[in-house]
Amino acid sequence: MNNLGVDEYLKKKMRKEIDVVINSAAATKFFERYDVALTINTLGAMNVIDFAKRCQNIQLLLHVSTAYVCGEKAGPISEKPQHMGEALNGKSCLDIISAEMKLVGSTVDNLKAEQSTKATITEIMRNLGAQSVEEVDIRFE
Repeated sequence: MNNLGVDEYLKKKMRKEIDVVINSAAATKFFERYDVALTINTLGAMNVIDFAKRCQNIQLLLHVSTAYVCGEKAGPISEKPQHMGEALNGKSCLDIISAEMKLVGSTVDNLKAEQSTKATITEIMRNLGAQSVEEVDIRFE
């Protein structure tokens, strides 16, 4: 949702007054369409981070994650506080977002061009998500 679903006046007021942001929104279906999960879980979190960075008195951003986490680090990841802008890979951002969004967009566009049914698009997008999880070697220990 663009602009947090609020008008510019309220958004400016929120940025002046908010000091704690808590994000627990997520798509939690295990076999969600990849485009839906990526949009909600990754881009949604990025939008919350962007908002929090613009808050004048921000003291804390608390992000409650789902069981599956997008990233560039394999194996168990300990939960520890991160500083604003700090990523697990030591960079200031994740490089996979634009590539994954392009993959999702082109896949959906191709399926629509082929006049695929909604059920077919859903199945293929779920499989794409499962394939993506396998490629990054997500393990639970």
